[in-house]
Amino acid sequence: MLSTPHGSSDDLLEVLPQEGVTEAEELCGPMSFGGGSSSSGPGSKGDSEGKTWKQWAGRNEDGSSEEYRFGDLTKGFVASVQAKSGGFVSTMQAGICDLKHQMADTALSLREGHEQRAVDFVRTLAREDVEVKEMADAAFAASAASTSAERFWCSICKDAHSDHKQEYDGPLEPPKGLIGSLEARVLGMEGIRLDAKEASQPVCLFVLEGHRTGALHPPSSSEAGSKAFLSMARFNVSEVAGSDLGVFVFDRCATSFRLGDEDKAFCGGCFVPLAAIIQRSACWSALYSGLLGTSFEVELTLNLLPLRVVRAKSKLQPACTSGTKNPMMQLGQVRVGLKLSLRQSPLELYFVDQDTTSFQASAEAMGASAGHVSNPLSVLNAAANAAGRTGNALKMESWAAALDELRESCSPVWVGCWSVGTLGAPLWCWPLLVAPFLWLFAWKVKMVDSRFIKDERHNLYVNEDGDPAPKDLMREAVKVQLSIMQLTDSVNRLASQLEKVKFLVAADDRCLSSIIAVLSLAASLALAMALWISVYICNSGFWRYLLWLPGTAVLLPKSLRGPLYKALAEAEFRRRQLLGDDMERRLAGFWHRVPDGKEASHLQLFKQELGEVSQARARFLRRLGSDCPGNVSDSEDFGSFAGVVEGRSSKLVAVVKAFTDLVRNEIQQSSRGIRQIDKDFKIWETDLSRLGNEMGRGLPGVQSELSRDVYLAEHLSNQFAASDLLRTVVIFGVIYLAVGSFIKYQTNGASGINMIPHVGFWVEYPALVVDGIAYSKMLLDGAMGKSTSASSSYDTGLCLDGGIRGASLGRGGGAGAFEAL
Repeated sequence: MLSTPHGSSDDLLEVLPQEGVTEAEELCGPMSFGGGSSSSGPGSKGDSEGKTWKQWAGRNEDGSSEEYRFGDLTKGFVASVQAKSGGFVSTMQAGICDLKHQMADTALSLREGHEQRAVDFVRTLAREDVEVKEMADAAFAASAASTSAERFWCSICKDAHSDHKQEYDGPLEPPKGLIGSLEARVLGMEGIRLDAKEASQPVCLFVLEGHRTGALHPPSSSEAGSKAFLSMARFNVSEVAGSDLGVFVFDRCATSFRLGDEDKAFCGGCFVPLAAIIQRSACWSALYSGLLGTSFEVELTLNLLPLRVVRAKSKLQPACTSGTKNPMMQLGQVRVGLKLSLRQSPLELYFVDQDTTSFQASAEAMGASAGHVSNPLSVLNAAANAAGRTGNALKMESWAAALDELRESCSPVWVGCWSVGTLGAPLWCWPLLVAPFLWLFAWKVKMVDSRFIKDERHNLYVNEDGDPAPKDLMREAVKVQLSIMQLTDSVNRLASQLEKVKFLVAADDRCLSSIIAVLSLAASLALAMALWISVYICNSGFWRYLLWLPGTAVLLPKSLRGPLYKALAEAEFRRRQLLGDDMERRLAGFWHRVPDGKEASHLQLFKQELGEVSQARARFLRRLGSDCPGNVSDSEDFGSFAGVVEGRSSKLVAVVKAFTDLVRNEIQQSSRGIRQIDKDFKIWETDLSRLGNEMGRGLPGVQSELSRDVYLAEHLSNQFAASDLLRTVVIFGVIYLAVGSFIKYQTNGASGINMIPHVGFWVEYPALVVDGIAYSKMLLDGAMGKSTSASSSYDTGLCLDGGIRGASLGRGGGAGAFEAL
């Protein structure tokens, strides 16, 4: 009995002509639908495609039904056509793959051409400026090949289509200048998945120092016996420190792979540092072999990482840099065997003077840590990453915790060692005494880091510890913003101090320069006296006690150190009460009044403009002739100057007076306009101050503000009520736009018009208003008993343009539904 989803098989066979069945049998062979005994489908005698619909359609889902599923018939026909015309399909897929590779190469070439034109333009500008020429040369070296990583990835994708050959391997004996060889072998693959399905034919590629292999197959491959695929490759090694073996896995049976879209057929990858091979073989019990051995062999089981982690990368990056999300499922594992053979021991290699310029250049090109001159945004991102890297490098919490634990654990021992070293040991013994402490300190830092690793570790994925709450994300965003503001303020303060020093050294102000000269003389005398006293103390041997006393105070346990510090603070307070701090406050006031960069620039511009005005006035006076004085002081006003000119001629006097009246009128009008502008800004300032005070009170303040706004809305006829309400609406609108844009930018990375909160709603808002008017008109027409032509068109959903369509009204399906920020 032929069974289909839509009826019995007998009805279907009655409709089909006999020649149609014959043609199907020619394409797909005899078929038997379902579990019957018909000779036209799966289950018939001699069927090569399988006995069930699952086998006929090629479904490989575990636990799926053997019965017919929608699409099995089409899949079976397609599989049969591909089997009978496999050569044509393979040729077509190969052509499409080559075309895609050529398009990728062309796109990279265009990008490189654009970057080269930008470099040439910057080089042309740099030739004209001697100061930036050296910086430009360094920038050109860093921006030489920003597409190298992308082009290298394209080369890996191309190599995955061809199998590895033994002649591609490096020689058994590495050439001169190389330190050894690495043999990498694929031992097996487990659970390799592609789009939640098990990969049909996974292949592996190895990459080391820019050298790539072809496709390597595991020894258990189904085709390995017939085609003798290779599973091992050999590399020549030029450097161990900083070198990584790249492992990349593709599914060669995927249709996307055959069509040249290798990214969709990528099953995972990872990086194996060569130094980890030595460290894994050299544990504490085998330290001797780890430092002096020359052959290291390990077997590793590597977890595959998603495409975004390894694509066009040379190193694994933390989540704070890459922003990679945790994959939904495990991508699989690859077992590899690595054998590293070196000419010299690792202890000797660490001190070998070796030329690794080419290797470092390739690593820097793939890292792209400085940005590119053709993309200013990449330069800004590189600067932000460098700032974050600097901040992480300056974190010394573990060091401080290690010092505190060492001090608290055995404080008497440290006090005794410090006393013996400072009071009795000769100076040449001090380095020998410090070295064991440094070793102990390094061990303690390692212990502290192992305890703090959960909080300070570098996660590979952003949601590795679970999805953070939106409040936590906002808190982190605010923390970053406040940190940047604090850093900017600190830099500005430091720059201000340096600008004050430059101003005093330049002697632009005679008064301040005279004062600083006297102060510098007094400071020189004080420094000379301090040096004389220091030399006397050093000759007398009392310096050891001066060094021992504060060191002992620092090494005391916390129970004794706290009261001591408290006593010292009390003594300092008593000293200030007794002697006062007038001198410190006066010096601080003097330093505060020294002009910084902004003030110095302001004074310089004023002097420059004043000099130009004086020169112009002198030229004008020379043109008037000998009756006018040759030099008029800057303190004379314009009226006295006009009186001097009055004796020249009546016509000139009239012109000067008219010009004076015109200038006076313009100044008065400008003053009135400025006062009005200041008054308007004062109103806005008052509203902002009031709103800030109300919001600072919390919920009572919010209630008070809402009550005030409701009162203004209900009494719009009162004087200034409408303008006050409008200003409040504008302020809240600006706050809504700023906060919403900041949230969307921080959480979703939105840019441009997409940063506007609820942008979909505001875009559709005019159409919604028109829809509301039309809908109101429909309701009124229905209430007044008029014709229902509009209502009928409304039911069809053709007269409303704002996203409100008939039955979807009220379900949140219209375009006016609120979206997420």
